[in-house]
Amino acid sequence: MKGAAWESPRGPMSIDRNTGEVVHNIYIRHVEKVNGELRNIEFVTFSDVRDPRVAAK
Repeated sequence: MKGAAWESPRGPMSIDRNTGEVVHNIYIRHVEKVNGELRNIEFVTFSDVRDPRVAAK
């Protein structure tokens, strides 16, 4: 699976070809009432996030 990339329910995901580490986006959201319904609204996206514990090694 190293080097694979796909669109998951959480957004784009991939596996780093060199380390085998999962790389994905992190979405920061807040809840807002829209047309009388509560909705999760994304307001920040951190792209291509890796596990910081692995990167520090």
